[in-house]
Amino acid sequence: MLDIDHFKRFNDNYGHQEGDRILKELAGVIKSQCRHTTMDMCFRYGGEEFSIILAELEMNIALKVAERIRKVVERHPFSIKGRSPTRP
Repeated sequence: MLDIDHFKRFNDNYGHQEGDRILKELAGVIKSQCRHTTMDMCFRYGGEEFSIILAELEMNIALKVAERIRKVVERHPFSIKGRSPTRP
């Protein structure tokens, strides 16, 4: 499982519509790192939480995959439309 830290603050600053767009973009990034067409299942669990089921992987390999996904998400250049918060 993973979640986005401080996502409420993002929604408060940029609006829920932009937050939804970012969640969809994140879902695509996560999905691109999984074997989603064959074995793994990636889905939004709720709010800003996601689950990834890495079928038939031993724990040590699953941890490496999780770290790889974390790094890819960290490096992904998420674009924020407008770049200015809706609230100060």
